[in-house]
Amino acid sequence: MANYINVSTGRGYMGSWAPAAESMATIFFSPRLVTSRFQLLAGQPMWRGSARTRMAVATEYARFLGALAVVYAL
Repeated sequence: MANYINVSTGRGYMGSWAPAAESMATIFFSPRLVTSRFQLLAGQPMWRGSARTRMAVATEYARFLGALAVVYAL
């Protein structure tokens, strides 16, 4: 769940690039935010964890997509 919260709030996991995030911030606007958006689109938070946490993350994705469908329908 912590991974999903981090990704959805803009604190994406950069792996071995994490130490370079501060240096990259001088060139790019918020490299962790950009990373987290790609991770959110790819469904990365559902790749790890137990079946229970994956189901909770999938439920949040479904809620978001349902709300987005309602907004587009209106």
